Amino acid sequence: MKKINVRKTDSFLHYYSQFKMIAESIYEWENLPDSCNQKFLEKTLFYDGKACFVKHPLNDSIINLKCTPQGQINIYDEPIAWRAYSYNFNEVYDEENIVIVHNNPIEKSTESIIIFYCEKIAEIEETININLACQKTPFIILCDEKQRLTLKNLYEQYQGNAPVIYGNKNLTEILENFKVVSTNAPYLADKLYEQKIKYINELLNILGIETNPSEQKKERLITDEVNANNEFSFFSNEMFLIYRQKATNELNKKYGLNVVVKKREFEGV
Repeated sequence: MKKINVRKTDSFLHYYSQFKMIAESIYEWENLPDSCNQKFLEKTLFYDGKACFVKHPLNDSIINLKCTPQGQINIYDEPIAWRAYSYNFNEVYDEENIVIVHNNPIEKSTESIIIFYCEKIAEIEETININLACQKTPFIILCDEKQRLTLKNLYEQYQGNAPVIYGNKNLTEILENFKVVSTNAPYLADKLYEQKIKYINELLNILGIETNPSEQKKERLITDEVNANNEFSFFSNEMFLIYRQKATNELNKKYGLNVVVKKREFEGV
């Protein structure tokens, strides 16, 4: 049987787009020069795991672009030059004239993290749909080919809540000679849904959005487990902010700016 490409399913595309919108909206950059573009900056970090700030060679305006290492590396395994590029722009800058923004310590793209979880979430969503469909057809009727149409009509009347089902004198013989086989499909949708929510919450925590599991779930965890989970979530999502702040500190120092990056606050949430 050919395996379904889960990335092409409606479930995957739905959750991918939802988490992409969240990921690119979490951080707010204040006091950026007008020549910069926050949307493009976060989009670059989402896809590439790194971005940069440089001065435009024609007018000295500060701009944010995509970037890739260029040339040799120093003793700390860091590039001594970078190629800053975008549409209609391609220039090489040495390390003294560029500020690199890392998405996290390993320059992992946010997209790769979201794809990892969305594949799992979509797989569960597809399995839930299959399991629910099995509940709609919990048994199979085995009968002679000549009897199939009669039994099909009878079942349609049964399924349609007909108050009375009428049959001819041969119906008794037909009913005595067909067999019903149960598919024995267990109802798993509730357990699968619980696992799906677990993956969603885990991804949201990594992105920097705190989730509140039910009190019942909390009671099942011992204190050490709760603390470990909290620490994992904290360090996972704080890395995104810490490395953005590191870049703003360097940017402010190099160009005399007052740029601040912080998590966006949503009123009423």
